[in-house]
Amino acid sequence: DDEFQKLCFAFGLELDEV
Repeated sequence: DDEFQKLCFAFGLELDEV
């Protein structure tokens, strides 16, 4: 399951956006 990886990626992008 790549859900965790996807979440990490999404979180990373969101954090980077801020």
